[in-house]
Amino acid sequence: MTVEAFTDCTKTETRRFWTVSHAKKFKPGTLFMGITKDFRAGGQRIHPAKVVFCHKERLGDMTEESFLREGGTRYWSSREDYIQAMGGDNLEPFVIRFEHLSAKHEPVTTDLFPEWQINCYYCGEDPGETRPYIWNGFFDKDMKVNVCWNCAVKHYIKKQQTEFANMYSEVPVMRQFS
Repeated sequence: MTVEAFTDCTKTETRRFWTVSHAKKFKPGTLFMGITKDFRAGGQRIHPAKVVFCHKERLGDMTEESFLREGGTRYWSSREDYIQAMGGDNLEPFVIRFEHLSAKHEPVTTDLFPEWQINCYYCGEDPGETRPYIWNGFFDKDMKVNVCWNCAVKHYIKKQQTEFANMYSEVPVMRQFS
């Protein structure tokens, strides 16, 4: 799994070469836990998500939108490079689309800010965007602060000293234009 994109909620699709019997477990509405890698290999839980759909699809039929939902150019230079890395046009993995959930199983929604400028609580800077409209950081819903990725470690150290220790409620921040 593309861990960083799942963690920051920008990944909303994945492709898997599963057996039919395993894929049947992923019906719309099914909750699952995102993990960094298989638990037998030391994987860790990330956060829960809910299946929107799961079906087979030929890799060559993948749309540009699906490529972006998969992690897009964050990991591969193009849709075609991704398809080749997965084994070529004619293979048919299962496509699982999902929505991210908070620890309380509520949909993770982006917080829209009316202003263009969004500054980090710690450094006071606006680090820009990771991709169009998505701020290069996150909003911590527990502490109610924006944190750029450069200050994330400082934020987690400070958070561990509060009533919100070991609680994770980060959501991506989308810019809104007026």
